[in-house]
Amino acid sequence: MSATIKPFTDEFEEYGRDESRASGEASSISFPTTEDEVRAILETLHAERVPVTVQGARTGLAAGAVPHGGHILNTSRMNRYLGLRRDEQGQFLLRVEPGVVLSELRKQLSKKVLPTAGWDQASLEAYEEFQESPEQFFPTDPTEASACLGGMAACNASGARSYAYGPMRPHITGLHVALADGDLLELQRGEAFAQGRHLSLVTAEGRTLELDLPGYTMPETKNASGYFVADDMDAIDLFIGACGTLGVITELEIALRRRLRSFGV
Repeated sequence: MSATIKPFTDEFEEYGRDESRASGEASSISFPTTEDEVRAILETLHAERVPVTVQGARTGLAAGAVPHGGHILNTSRMNRYLGLRRDEQGQFLLRVEPGVVLSELRKQLSKKVLPTAGWDQASLEAYEEFQESPEQFFPTDPTEASACLGGMAACNASGARSYAYGPMRPHITGLHVALADGDLLELQRGEAFAQGRHLSLVTAEGRTLELDLPGYTMPETKNASGYFVADDMDAIDLFIGACGTLGVITELEIALRRRLRSFGV
């Protein structure tokens, strides 16, 4: 067994349940700290045909993080801030790992202090601009602020602010998704689109995936069931709200907004 894959013993009992109060069982568990570790774990488990349950902070109420046998892959220790840039409109885009906790992000943004260890020069220059700019915030506001950003992306989290800003989806500009076999998709909003209901994607290993998307029509009201699909859709939107069933989110790029004090947000 890989050094990063541990037997599911009594010391990990709490990871058999989430805030839904449902509980399950597993044969093994891992706490990867890097994207490469996630990919290696998935490659190993895929070869052995072991089912995987992906977890973050386990704050969900729908039992999505509750295992039913197989392996638990918990991403809560992947909590680094990876870089910062500004887009053509001057909006700050922050790259993070999936284990970054929303409450901690809010504190960092309010203080205008981000952990910059390992950032490249372009990110450090954007960070200087960030510190000199008006305070930024991240709009998505789910019920539980102890949620991880990866889990919020996985379930397309919403909340009270969604009336003004929408759910998580429109605030995600980039994703890295590790597929079941350990291959990787690097998705950037605006770069890959379906042709009608057919989507073609190229993985980091150079493999081409040809996907026929579901033919149903999304309801116009708030909806959190099924995969998001639309004619000519942006590829990134298929993975937001997929609840980890299509792969493990290993990196996110999120769009920040200027805080408007006069509106209390």
